[in-house]
Amino acid sequence: MPAVVRAGVTLYWQILPGNIFSMPQSYLPNGTAQELEQLLLPTLRMLNQSSIPHSKHGISSLRPPNNHFNLSVTDTKPVAFSSTNFPNFQDAFSTLNPETKITALNIGGDLIPRSLVASNSSAASLVGGFKSILTNGGIILGVSMDVSTQPTSPNAVHPGWRDSLFLAFLGTIPAIVAGQQVVTNLLDPALQNLTPNPAAYLNEAEFQHPN
Repeated sequence: MPAVVRAGVTLYWQILPGNIFSMPQSYLPNGTAQELEQLLLPTLRMLNQSSIPHSKHGISSLRPPNNHFNLSVTDTKPVAFSSTNFPNFQDAFSTLNPETKITALNIGGDLIPRSLVASNSSAASLVGGFKSILTNGGIILGVSMDVSTQPTSPNAVHPGWRDSLFLAFLGTIPAIVAGQQVVTNLLDPALQNLTPNPAAYLNEAEFQHPN
Protein backbone atom coordinates (compact mmCIF):
# COMPACT_ATOMS: atom_id res chain seq x y z
CA MET A 1 0.00 0.00 0.00
CA PRO A 2 2.72 2.61 0.76
CA ALA A 3 4.09 2.35 -2.80
CA VAL A 4 0.59 2.72 -4.24
CA VAL A 5 -0.28 5.85 -2.29
CA ARG A 6 3.16 7.37 -2.95
CA ALA A 7 2.29 7.11 -6.65
CA GLY A 8 -0.68 9.40 -6.04
CA VAL A 9 -3.48 6.86 -5.61
CA THR A 10 -6.30 7.40 -3.12
CA LEU A 11 -7.68 4.10 -1.81
CA TYR A 12 -11.06 3.65 -0.15
CA TRP A 13 -11.36 0.39 1.76
CA GLN A 14 -13.48 -1.41 4.36
CA ILE A 15 -12.99 -4.21 6.88
CA LEU A 16 -16.26 -5.91 7.77
CA PRO A 17 -17.34 -8.79 10.03
CA GLY A 18 -16.88 -12.20 8.44
CA ASN A 19 -13.23 -11.66 7.38
CA ILE A 20 -14.28 -9.35 4.54
CA PHE A 21 -11.91 -6.75 3.09
CA SER A 22 -13.45 -4.51 0.45
CA MET A 23 -11.92 -1.80 -1.74
CA PRO A 24 -14.98 -0.34 -3.48
CA GLN A 25 -13.20 2.56 -5.15
CA SER A 26 -9.77 4.02 -5.85
CA TYR A 27 -8.61 7.10 -7.72
CA LEU A 28 -5.45 8.00 -9.63
CA PRO A 29 -5.68 11.69 -10.62
CA ASN A 30 -3.96 12.45 -13.92
CA GLY A 31 -3.31 8.75 -14.40
CA THR A 32 -4.70 5.98 -16.57
CA ALA A 33 -6.59 2.80 -15.82
CA GLN A 34 -3.59 0.75 -16.96
CA GLU A 35 -1.26 2.61 -14.59
CA LEU A 36 -3.60 1.99 -11.69
CA GLU A 37 -3.84 -1.70 -12.56
CA GLN A 38 -0.05 -2.00 -12.63
CA LEU A 39 0.19 -0.46 -9.17
CA LEU A 40 -2.39 -2.92 -7.81
CA LEU A 41 -0.98 -5.93 -9.67
CA PRO A 42 1.31 -7.15 -6.82
CA THR A 43 -1.69 -7.24 -4.48
CA LEU A 44 -3.84 -9.12 -7.00
CA ARG A 45 -1.04 -11.61 -7.63
CA MET A 46 -0.65 -12.21 -3.90
CA LEU A 47 -4.38 -12.85 -3.56
CA ASN A 48 -4.32 -15.32 -6.44
CA GLN A 49 -1.19 -17.10 -5.20
CA SER A 50 -2.73 -17.43 -1.74
CA SER A 51 -6.04 -18.67 -3.22
CA ILE A 52 -7.89 -15.76 -1.63
CA PRO A 53 -10.99 -15.00 -3.73
CA HIS A 54 -11.57 -11.39 -4.67
CA SER A 55 -14.81 -10.05 -6.06
CA LYS A 56 -15.54 -7.42 -8.65
CA HIS A 57 -15.29 -3.76 -7.71
CA GLY A 58 -14.67 -0.58 -9.64
CA ILE A 59 -11.39 1.29 -9.65
CA SER A 60 -10.92 4.49 -11.56
CA SER A 61 -8.36 6.88 -12.91
CA LEU A 62 -8.85 10.45 -14.01
CA ARG A 63 -7.63 11.89 -17.28
CA PRO A 64 -7.92 15.36 -18.80
CA PRO A 65 -11.13 16.05 -20.79
CA ASN A 66 -11.36 14.67 -24.34
CA ASN A 67 -8.79 11.98 -23.58
CA HIS A 68 -10.57 9.08 -21.94
CA PHE A 69 -11.80 5.58 -22.67
CA ASN A 70 -13.35 2.61 -20.92
CA LEU A 71 -11.39 -0.50 -20.02
CA SER A 72 -12.41 -3.71 -18.29
CA VAL A 73 -9.88 -6.31 -17.23
CA THR A 74 -10.86 -9.87 -16.38
CA ASP A 75 -8.56 -11.92 -14.20
CA THR A 76 -7.99 -15.63 -14.73
CA LYS A 77 -10.18 -16.33 -11.71
CA PRO A 78 -13.98 -16.61 -12.08
CA VAL A 79 -14.27 -13.18 -10.45
CA ALA A 80 -12.70 -9.98 -11.73
CA PHE A 81 -12.04 -6.34 -11.08
CA SER A 82 -12.75 -3.49 -13.45
CA SER A 83 -11.11 -0.15 -14.10
CA THR A 84 -12.44 2.86 -15.96
CA ASN A 85 -11.04 6.19 -17.07
CA PHE A 86 -13.18 9.23 -16.29
CA PRO A 87 -12.78 12.70 -17.82
CA ASN A 88 -13.06 14.43 -14.44
CA PHE A 89 -13.39 13.74 -10.73
CA GLN A 90 -17.07 14.65 -10.54
CA ASP A 91 -18.00 11.94 -13.04
CA ALA A 92 -15.87 9.38 -11.19
CA PHE A 93 -17.29 10.31 -7.79
CA SER A 94 -20.90 10.28 -9.00
CA THR A 95 -20.44 6.86 -10.60
CA LEU A 96 -18.59 5.14 -7.76
CA ASN A 97 -20.37 6.69 -4.77
CA PRO A 98 -23.93 5.54 -4.19
CA GLU A 99 -26.04 7.59 -1.82
CA THR A 100 -24.99 6.86 1.76
CA LYS A 101 -27.22 7.47 4.76
CA ILE A 102 -24.47 8.45 7.16
CA THR A 103 -27.03 9.13 9.89
CA ALA A 104 -27.59 5.36 10.12
CA LEU A 105 -24.15 4.97 11.73
CA ASN A 106 -22.66 5.61 15.13
CA ILE A 107 -19.28 6.91 14.07
CA GLY A 108 -15.79 7.64 15.34
CA GLY A 109 -12.45 8.09 13.66
CA ASP A 110 -8.69 8.37 13.99
CA LEU A 111 -5.67 9.50 12.00
CA ILE A 112 -3.34 6.49 11.84
CA PRO A 113 0.32 7.56 11.62
CA ARG A 114 2.79 5.87 9.27
CA SER A 115 4.91 5.02 12.31
CA LEU A 116 2.40 2.30 13.22
CA VAL A 117 3.62 0.16 10.32
CA ALA A 118 7.32 0.97 10.77
CA SER A 119 8.00 -2.32 12.58
CA ASN A 120 6.45 -5.76 12.78
CA SER A 121 5.48 -5.25 16.41
CA SER A 122 3.70 -1.94 15.83
CA ALA A 123 1.96 -3.32 12.74
CA ALA A 124 0.81 -6.30 14.81
CA SER A 125 -0.62 -3.87 17.37
CA LEU A 126 -2.57 -2.13 14.62
CA VAL A 127 -3.97 -5.45 13.41
CA GLY A 128 -4.89 -6.25 17.00
CA GLY A 129 -6.81 -2.97 17.20
CA PHE A 130 -8.73 -3.88 14.04
CA LYS A 131 -9.57 -7.30 15.47
CA SER A 132 -10.82 -5.71 18.69
CA ILE A 133 -13.15 -3.41 16.75
CA LEU A 134 -14.60 -6.28 14.72
CA THR A 135 -14.93 -8.53 17.77
CA ASN A 136 -16.97 -5.83 19.51
CA GLY A 137 -19.42 -5.53 16.63
CA GLY A 138 -17.84 -2.63 14.77
CA ILE A 139 -16.93 -1.93 11.16
CA ILE A 140 -13.82 -0.15 9.85
CA LEU A 141 -13.52 2.12 6.84
CA GLY A 142 -10.32 3.74 5.65
CA VAL A 143 -9.05 6.32 3.19
CA SER A 144 -5.36 5.97 2.29
CA MET A 145 -3.51 8.80 0.56
CA ASP A 146 -0.16 10.54 0.73
CA VAL A 147 -0.57 14.13 1.92
CA SER A 148 2.95 14.50 3.32
CA THR A 149 3.96 17.22 0.85
CA GLN A 150 3.71 20.63 2.46
CA PRO A 151 1.65 23.22 0.54
CA THR A 152 3.23 26.34 -0.90
CA SER A 153 1.04 28.42 1.43
CA PRO A 154 0.08 27.56 5.04
CA ASN A 155 -3.37 26.10 5.57
CA ALA A 156 -5.54 24.74 8.37
CA VAL A 157 -4.86 21.03 7.80
CA HIS A 158 -4.24 19.14 11.04
CA PRO A 159 -0.47 18.46 11.31
CA GLY A 160 -1.22 14.84 12.19
CA TRP A 161 -2.72 14.32 8.74
CA ARG A 162 0.65 15.03 7.10
CA ASP A 163 2.18 12.07 8.97
CA SER A 164 -0.78 9.73 8.55
CA LEU A 165 -0.92 6.47 6.62
CA PHE A 166 -4.71 6.56 6.43
CA LEU A 167 -7.87 8.02 7.90
CA ALA A 168 -9.70 5.36 9.90
CA PHE A 169 -13.46 5.58 10.40
CA LEU A 170 -15.22 3.12 12.65
CA GLY A 171 -18.73 2.61 13.86
CA THR A 172 -21.76 0.49 14.58
CA ILE A 173 -25.19 0.05 13.02
CA PRO A 174 -27.95 1.07 13.76
CA ALA A 175 -27.52 4.61 15.09
CA ILE A 176 -28.76 4.25 18.67
CA VAL A 177 -27.49 5.56 21.99
CA ALA A 178 -26.20 2.17 23.14
CA GLY A 179 -24.27 1.79 19.89
CA GLN A 180 -22.58 5.16 20.33
CA GLN A 181 -21.47 4.12 23.80
CA VAL A 182 -19.79 1.08 22.23
CA VAL A 183 -17.94 3.41 19.86
CA THR A 184 -16.88 5.68 22.74
CA ASN A 185 -15.85 3.02 25.24
CA LEU A 186 -14.62 0.11 23.09
CA LEU A 187 -14.07 0.83 19.41
CA ASP A 188 -12.36 4.21 19.36
CA PRO A 189 -9.91 3.41 22.20
CA ALA A 190 -8.75 0.32 20.27
CA LEU A 191 -6.97 2.66 17.84
CA GLN A 192 -6.43 5.80 19.90
CA ASN A 193 -4.49 3.88 22.55
CA LEU A 194 -1.95 2.91 19.87
CA THR A 195 -0.99 6.47 18.94
CA PRO A 196 1.06 8.80 21.16
CA ASN A 197 -0.82 11.92 20.01
CA PRO A 198 -4.26 10.76 18.86
CA ALA A 199 -6.08 12.92 16.36
CA ALA A 200 -9.09 12.62 14.07
CA TYR A 201 -10.57 14.01 10.89
CA LEU A 202 -13.15 16.47 12.22
CA ASN A 203 -16.20 15.20 10.30
CA GLU A 204 -15.74 11.65 11.61
CA ALA A 205 -14.41 12.37 15.10
CA GLU A 206 -15.97 10.58 18.07
CA PHE A 207 -17.93 13.47 19.57
CA GLN A 208 -17.97 12.04 23.11
CA HIS A 209 -14.19 11.59 23.26
CA PRO A 210 -12.78 13.43 26.30
CA ASN A 211 -10.21 16.12 25.49
